[in-house]
Amino acid sequence: MGLEDYQKSIEKQIMREMKIAHVFSIVLANMPHRLFKVFKEDEKMWRGCCYLLRGEIDYVALKNKISSLGGLYNLILRR
Repeated sequence: MGLEDYQKSIEKQIMREMKIAHVFSIVLANMPHRLFKVFKEDEKMWRGCCYLLRGEIDYVALKNKISSLGGLYNLILRR
């Protein structure tokens, strides 16, 4: 594997995770009370967060579980 292949692999796997994690961190930083309310009221969201923190799923899988980040925003904003 050459450096170019390594760079592509990094971009495909790690950078995608980093970008999604960054969006989640912005949501958490800007709306912690609403997000914690969602976790308190929605067992699936709470379990998803726990799986993420334990390393059982990654950010891409969590994003896919909630369909889209727009879905997460709608979930937070409607509460």
